[in-house]
Amino acid sequence: MVEPPKKMMCSKKDVRSQALAMPSHIRHAIFDQIKQPVVFTGYILNEDHSNNHWECMKWKEEDWEKLFGQEKLTLRVNKVVDCERLSAPQWEGNCMKALMTYSEIREWAKNQDGKTLNKCKTTCGKEIHSQDNWIYFDYYYMKDLINMEKIDKAIEWSKFGFPERGAKDSTIWLGTCGANTPCHIDTYGCNLVAQIKGRKRWTLFPKEQSTFLYSTRVPYEESSIYSEVGFPSPNISSHPNLMQSTPYVVTLEPGDVLFVPQHWWHFVEHLDFSISINTWLELPQDEIERTKEAIVMYQIGSLCQGIDDPLVLRSVVNPNMLNLLELSSEQLLKAVSDQILSERRERILCDENVDSQLSDNDYDKSDFIRELIMKYGNLRIEELMKKWFVDNNIQNVEKMTYLDYSYITNRPVSKSKSEKNQSSSLKSKCSTFEINQNENIKSDESTLNAEINKFKILVNSFCDDRVLEVLKNVLTEKLQQSF
Repeated sequence: MVEPPKKMMCSKKDVRSQALAMPSHIRHAIFDQIKQPVVFTGYILNEDHSNNHWECMKWKEEDWEKLFGQEKLTLRVNKVVDCERLSAPQWEGNCMKALMTYSEIREWAKNQDGKTLNKCKTTCGKEIHSQDNWIYFDYYYMKDLINMEKIDKAIEWSKFGFPERGAKDSTIWLGTCGANTPCHIDTYGCNLVAQIKGRKRWTLFPKEQSTFLYSTRVPYEESSIYSEVGFPSPNISSHPNLMQSTPYVVTLEPGDVLFVPQHWWHFVEHLDFSISINTWLELPQDEIERTKEAIVMYQIGSLCQGIDDPLVLRSVVNPNMLNLLELSSEQLLKAVSDQILSERRERILCDENVDSQLSDNDYDKSDFIRELIMKYGNLRIEELMKKWFVDNNIQNVEKMTYLDYSYITNRPVSKSKSEKNQSSSLKSKCSTFEINQNENIKSDESTLNAEINKFKILVNSFCDDRVLEVLKNVLTEKLQQSF
């Protein structure tokens, strides 16, 4: 992978002080005041104050090897993108799978420069090489690690106001240079991401820029809305509106903690071998989002029941949602009803204690703002927060034009017809969904693409946010009449 020129690298400003904000203040700021991505520096790695370390920040390679042991980890595998232009993301469904230990992953990362050739066979028997392919162990709940007890006390989120959260409430992501997560929105909660090893570049967009990102619910995954743009190297000819976007870009380094507000688009790319750990923070509005997600599941599940071609079906859902294709009409209706009614019951229980909770929270919020006013003067809240950021090693993520972004990633915009258009094939020679050789599937690729495009039009129409908002409001009204 070609590295961005150092002089053009988007980096954080130097830490100006050793001050750290009070955890209770950070918690309230996260829930009520911070509306754009910010980076906390010095909160889990501080050279001058060792008590601010997360224990795992001091781990050596042998400590990580002890954590994972000799367990074979299931990895996503795909091609390292250099100069190619992608008209679609490197979808999870088009990735291959491989099994490696942590030590083998580290060796793979060391040999991506091509000086030493690492070989591996995927789960479907295809040989791959380290200099051509990235590997990614992603979205893994740490509570499921075999040696969970080794890291249980090495991670805690109390410095950010969440003492109740630890390793058991976190997920781990590790991968080699080029590994990436397709650009998407998480419909639930907000996100704290701690960079433990290596560097990751985050590219973020506010929800208001969804039109520029060509949002889609295909492939379907609960709580994820994807962009059709071919990050990390988009083909602008395929998605010209992207040029109107203004991405927020930051390269996270060890010890950085990124806060991602609710409903911010984000694309994440490893610049070298990297380990990060995150925790999702629930928000009150998640209950509303769950109702909308239940409607989406019903719309897509119902549409899938009218499709016979297994290739189409397996192309329109993410691998972790394949169980949706196995549901009968009765099972689908029950699953959706259970989710909606469960959400409704939870909201009623929550409302019973709302008065006492509201009074406590209002006091805390006003107390936080009052302290800022006493320190900085009677300024607008936006100005108060800026000063608080500066004094507490909290930095806004830099906003830029898309053209500037294309240069810092060393992939300048070009519309030349002669450039290579590297599309993510819907029929990967060795994809996650290996088709049984006994299946007699005669769909050619053009027919397959046509069928998938028809399905996408229906899904994206039925699951448009305007439609969901109307259905959610009507559903809420009817449920209120019933309870």
